[in-house]
Amino acid sequence: AIIKVVGLLPRRGMKEKVEAVNLLIADMAKRNHYRYSDVGNHLLKNGEIDESNFSDGLHPNEKGYLLIAPYLLR
Repeated sequence: AIIKVVGLLPRRGMKEKVEAVNLLIADMAKRNHYRYSDVGNHLLKNGEIDESNFSDGLHPNEKGYLLIAPYLLR
């Protein structure tokens, strides 16, 4: 079986923490031969959270989910 691990999504005011945790998750996935996907990058604009993709700065809205869905299915 292939185990897929998805990084944390971007969150308003938490850019550095989310990036740091995602690096740890990516490293863990690599060491354990899991498939890692950082779909949160698709919710950013110029490296910052694109508020138009979120309902509240944390949860993606319909537009946000439509952006990341194809990458979750890979």
